[in-house]
Amino acid sequence: MKNLSYLFPLYFLFSISLSLNSGQISKANDIDIWWDSFGKESDPPLLMIMGLNANSQHWPEDFINELVDKGLYVVIYDNRDTGRSTWINNENFLIKLIKISPNFIKNWFVNLIFGSMLDEEGRFNIEGLPSSYNIKDMSADAISLMNNLGIDKFHILGVSMGGMIAQQTAIDYPDNILSLTSWMSSPGFNVEGLKGPEPFFVEAIKQSALLNFQNKQRESILHIYEKQTGSKYDFNQSKYLERVNRILIHGENSNSGHMLAVGASENRLNTLPNINISSLVIHGTEDPLIPFDHGKKTHSLINDSKFIALEGVGHEFVKEQYEFIASEIYNHIINVKGVANE
Repeated sequence: MKNLSYLFPLYFLFSISLSLNSGQISKANDIDIWWDSFGKESDPPLLMIMGLNANSQHWPEDFINELVDKGLYVVIYDNRDTGRSTWINNENFLIKLIKISPNFIKNWFVNLIFGSMLDEEGRFNIEGLPSSYNIKDMSADAISLMNNLGIDKFHILGVSMGGMIAQQTAIDYPDNILSLTSWMSSPGFNVEGLKGPEPFFVEAIKQSALLNFQNKQRESILHIYEKQTGSKYDFNQSKYLERVNRILIHGENSNSGHMLAVGASENRLNTLPNINISSLVIHGTEDPLIPFDHGKKTHSLINDSKFIALEGVGHEFVKEQYEFIASEIYNHIINVKGVANE
C-alpha cells in the first residue's frame, strides 16, 4: 500500500479551513456576535450559552447532535470577549510584561491575583472591581442576537457563567424565554452560606493561569479539564485534544473580563423567585469550581423547578451522560405548555 502520510497535514489544514468558515457574525447589542445553528428551524429553538472565558467550541459536538436528533433547533454563540465575537478586553502591557518575566515573577503575580480574589473562607471575593460590562449586558447580547435571527420566543440553556446569564435573561425578559435550564451554575458567588471552590481546584486555576503566562494555552485548557473531572468517570486526555484544538483555532481570550463581569453583577438571591417559567437545574455532586450547594440553592429559589443531581460528576460534560441529559432537556422543553408543536 502506498504511504499517504504526507496528506495528513493537508487534511489538518482542510479541517481548519472548514471550521473557520462555519457560522456567521451578526450585529447584536452594538457588538459583533459569532453564532452557529444546528437542526431544523421548525423545531423548538434552544439557545445555549457557554461559561467563563470559554468560546462556543467548548460545547461537545456529540452533545449538540443528541439535542438535534431529539428534535431541537440549537443555536450556540460566542459570548462577548471570546471566540470570534467582539473582544472588549485584550492582552494589556502588564500582561505582556509578565509573560516575558522570569518564572518566579510569574508565580508571584499569579499568587498575588488569586490571593486577592478569595476571602478568608475561600470564596470568590470579586465584588467592586472595575468592569466594562456585567451579566445583564451579556443577557442583553443573547436577547439581541435571537431577535436579530427572528426568534422572539425560545428556550435557554446555560452552563457555569452561562447559567448565570441564562438565569438573568429569564428574569429580565420573561416574555421571550419559554423555559430555563441552569447547569453547573450559581445564584451568585457572594450568596451567604454557599461554599467556595475546592482548594485543590484553586491551585489548578493558578497552574492554568501560569501556563497561559508561559504561552501554553493548550496545556492550560487541558489542565483545567482534567482537574474539574469528578470521580465517576476517568479523564481521557486524548479524547479532549480534538476539542481543545477546535477551541484554540476559534479564538480563546485568556484575558477576557468575564470574571470581572460576574463580580460587577448583583446576585440573583432576590430575583430568581420571580421566575415563573418551567425551569430545570442540573449539577454534579463533585463540582470543584461551583460546588453542589450552589445548584441546590438555585433550585430552591426557583419556584417549581426540577433538580437533577449528577452523582460523582464534576464541572464537566460527561460523554456517557450526553443521551440522558439531552433527553431530560428535551422532555423539559416539549412539556412546556403550548410549545410542543412550535
